[in-house]
Amino acid sequence: MIYFIVNNNLHYIWSRAILEKISKINTEEDFSLIRFEPSALTMAEHDDIYENVYRSQGFFTSFWQLLNPIYMYKVKQNIKRIIFKKDDIVFLFTEYEIGNHYIVKRAKRKGAKVFIIDEGIGTYIINNYPYVFRGSSLKQRIIDYIIRYAIGFYDSRRLTGTNLLYFPRLDDKYYDGYILFYNFPLERSMPKVYVRFPGLKEELKNRDSNSILILGQGLNDFYLDDKEYIDSLLAILEVAAKSFRYVYFKFHHCEIKYLDRPEFKKLRKRLKELEIKIIDFDKPVAVENMISTLDHRPKFVVSYFSTALLNLFAVGCQPIFACHLLEKKCVDFEVVRTLLESVNYNFVSCYSDITPQYSSALTLDKIYTLDFTFQDFYKGLAYEKG
Repeated sequence: MIYFIVNNNLHYIWSRAILEKISKINTEEDFSLIRFEPSALTMAEHDDIYENVYRSQGFFTSFWQLLNPIYMYKVKQNIKRIIFKKDDIVFLFTEYEIGNHYIVKRAKRKGAKVFIIDEGIGTYIINNYPYVFRGSSLKQRIIDYIIRYAIGFYDSRRLTGTNLLYFPRLDDKYYDGYILFYNFPLERSMPKVYVRFPGLKEELKNRDSNSILILGQGLNDFYLDDKEYIDSLLAILEVAAKSFRYVYFKFHHCEIKYLDRPEFKKLRKRLKELEIKIIDFDKPVAVENMISTLDHRPKFVVSYFSTALLNLFAVGCQPIFACHLLEKKCVDFEVVRTLLESVNYNFVSCYSDITPQYSSALTLDKIYTLDFTFQDFYKGLAYEKG
């Protein structure tokens, strides 16, 4: 049995893509899905392709939940319904949800193989050098103590950086490897396997060089205040409206809860004045799937350091990263810059460089592994099992 642990819509989409690739070479393989809810996971339309679908509440959706031993006991008991076996394979995409840690440890005790899968830019930010294990506030140290000792996650440690409030990491000894889609370095001691990105396709034709898509990224959640974030978005929108005939904007799903705030009202008002088309943000559709439905398929896509920029490059868009243009600097943005410099990315020097003449200077072989597929990786596992 192959298990996918999913915590958001991107995980859900990629799990299906990986499932389809494995099914092409082994029609006898069985698949199960483990969903953590409530979370950023809202999609459910493909649940029926899995033999089993398990649902669980998250372990850490609020500080007060950690202080509730009855809640923790119930979540653990629910997860214990999943019976792992020696020949099973478990794929997960993030360590942020400590419930994932609990499942991984249970699976490893039964001899299953466990692999964590690249989920985009965040994977490389979290797992590279500027981040260290440390406690920077009394509340964070309390959270550490509760997770490691009160509820028994001894091998889960909190990773913190300049702008990272909380991110738990499980000891590398519990993983059989990290499956990576992008040719960026990763500071983890487990084996690393670089495979061809499942979403990689031939370049889609009919990209309109007079069309651009701008993606919100909710930087006001961690990095900027509302005004700093919206002022930056407005600067991008003003340039795009002058330089491109067709301009699309998509709010990030995390921004929906902020739409009635004054700065976001100002943004929505200006979007209307500039006649910029707002992509439906109330539908759980990933931008990677949505972009091909637009009347004028954009050749250009702009955001700060969204994984979607790389994913859309895989289908023929020119990605424009903008986090380095923000006045406020932080370690996360510097890591992104270092990663992109490693593949000779061409940065815009200012917002006014966002024009139809821009070229990222990227090529597929710079960003992706092209000659080793997920099917190749799976065949190796199947050979070991056989």
